[in-house]
Amino acid sequence: MDPLRQDLRGSLRYFRRHRGFVAAAVLVLALGIGATTAVFSVSETLLLRPLPYPDRDRLVALKSVRRLDAFPSTRAAAGTLADWQRQAASFDAVAGYRWTSLDVIAGARSHRLSGLQVTPEFFRVFGVAVGGRSFAAGDRGAGTLVLGHDASRRHFDGDGAVVGGTLDLHVRDLSRVGPTRFTVLGVATAAVRFPPIEVDFELGVATVLDTVDFWLPMFIAPTDTREAELRTINVVAKLRDGVTVARAQAEMDAIARRQAADHPEDHRGWEVRVVPLREPTAAGTRDGVVLLSVGAGLLLLIACANVATLLLARGVARRREVAIRAALGANRWRTARRFLIEAALLALGAGALGVVLASWAIALARSWLPPSLPALQEMAVNPSVLGFAVLSAALTACITGAAPTLQAGRTEDARLAGRDARGLTSEGSSTRLVGVLVAAEVALTVVLLLGAGLLVQSALHAGQVETGFNPSNVLTMTVSLPENKFDWEHNAVFAREVIEAVRVLPSITGAAVVQGVPMGAGGFFGSGGSKGTPRQPARRSRFIACGS
Repeated sequence: MDPLRQDLRGSLRYFRRHRGFVAAAVLVLALGIGATTAVFSVSETLLLRPLPYPDRDRLVALKSVRRLDAFPSTRAAAGTLADWQRQAASFDAVAGYRWTSLDVIAGARSHRLSGLQVTPEFFRVFGVAVGGRSFAAGDRGAGTLVLGHDASRRHFDGDGAVVGGTLDLHVRDLSRVGPTRFTVLGVATAAVRFPPIEVDFELGVATVLDTVDFWLPMFIAPTDTREAELRTINVVAKLRDGVTVARAQAEMDAIARRQAADHPEDHRGWEVRVVPLREPTAAGTRDGVVLLSVGAGLLLLIACANVATLLLARGVARRREVAIRAALGANRWRTARRFLIEAALLALGAGALGVVLASWAIALARSWLPPSLPALQEMAVNPSVLGFAVLSAALTACITGAAPTLQAGRTEDARLAGRDARGLTSEGSSTRLVGVLVAAEVALTVVLLLGAGLLVQSALHAGQVETGFNPSNVLTMTVSLPENKFDWEHNAVFAREVIEAVRVLPSITGAAVVQGVPMGAGGFFGSGGSKGTPRQPARRSRFIACGS
């Protein structure tokens, strides 16, 4: 019989005789492998997974920032974007976009579509293939749009005949009531996701997981506004082949200096940052993910040390077996291979169970994940995560098998040196190795407990922050009327009728309407006044909801 197959069968027989020991070792290792695999799925989703766009490594965001700004924003004004498009030579294309929405009304039902108002360069930056055509300069003011792939299939039966046709859609227009007619220039040939610059997209009705339903044109000129309060455009660009982010940053710094010199009232103190498009996906979470990964790694090392100690303890009981095998002619490598095979089998079983535990943990965690990171909803045991689990199991086998393998070699040395005629090695080396493993376990456990304690303390402090309102027994409901189906005053009448109907319910003590849930994501820009008050000059204001 092949020696390797013989060792494998012998290991399986040994495991059948010691099921309790095997179950304990596999469970301990599975917990460590499962934890590290689940944490790796977070890292893979936020930091490692490629963006779903062609030439994704060349995509960057251009962020306009001002130091010490009380309300930091990274958007640009239209005139500022026009300067970047004309002067920057580091990019194949520079595009701007804003989030927007419109409604499709079919009978008594309406469907809200989430899309983007974009400059024509958007389709070049993201490599969006369009059946028909995208926007051109001649479309200015013509009422045109490009439909998204998924929206075309959901609401228009994916009919290619819609290209070149017209659609009556409801968009916000305070000057009139009723639908607006659009000409469909084209339909995207594949689904396109929202760019990962903003994750709340104004009022939180679309995220980076959603696909763009439509695109409306946005045309800009160098004479457009540059005022800080009108910086509402997100800017993305595609680097030219061979151009680095550092080189593009140097050029944009020079452009920012020229803008400050030519228009000091609008550009003094403003800077431009060139950021790879991957970074906004995990903005503010990279350090947390790294800390979480380190903690999971320590947990796996503790599990390995625990199992290695268990294997050493079993090795003490198997000293006679090792000595007999050596006396029958088994060399040191043959004995060591037996222990490595046993460790590999344990790690293999633990890896399979760890993947199952990781899948359960991921499914359980989805409902608790922060809404500010919607990409985490895509966590799964995909091929990358599965490969990591296999690698973790292989590393675990090496670590856990090292200690008993070394001990087996020392047992044979003791027999050959004649220190123990019955094959029982001295216990000093075993005691020292167990002591080292226990010390390593204690050290790693202390580090892990200290880190966990600090994180718990931070979480408790965050939970004690005064929000300014009492959330107890408060329920929320989102109601959105179709755009432009009714005049603007009807919205106020509708809201008042809803409040009055809710207030009379016996379980309700109070009701109110707010624009945006307190502490929720999103905000909006707008202008207007109350009925009966003088209309103020056109001015854009930022409204923040503060109701309960």
